[in-house]
Amino acid sequence: MSQPNIEKFNTIAGLVLANLYDAYPEPTRLDTYNYIVNLDEPDCPVTAWAKRSREKRFIAESIERLKEAGLLNASAISENYFYNAVLTVKGLECLKKVPDNLKPNVGKTFTEHLKNVGAEGSKIIFNQLITFALTFTLNS
Repeated sequence: MSQPNIEKFNTIAGLVLANLYDAYPEPTRLDTYNYIVNLDEPDCPVTAWAKRSREKRFIAESIERLKEAGLLNASAISENYFYNAVLTVKGLECLKKVPDNLKPNVGKTFTEHLKNVGAEGSKIIFNQLITFALTFTLNS
């Protein structure tokens, strides 16, 4: 059974923001293919291609929503690639709002921490971040 869209969005948002956080302040390229998670590959190559295409389109739309919220800047060259992607000041501020008990230890990158807390912990962190970002955006 597939994830509801908001859960997929939160997972993708978490992965994208974690990658940009690790790369900060250097701009990086976002490839939508790198954010495909838990996609069951059907036996039929055409069906598999269609599923991957839908998933990449969803990922691209998720990145666009993060841009619209002001969490990152990026240039979309095609529907699968975003160039010069970098966190904005607002994105950095949101990532600093992670609860203390879920913050990474000194010397541990944000991405490593997300892998250690697992999918459920990542959902909790990014649900809180997205809520904060939207509140921050509405109050700005």
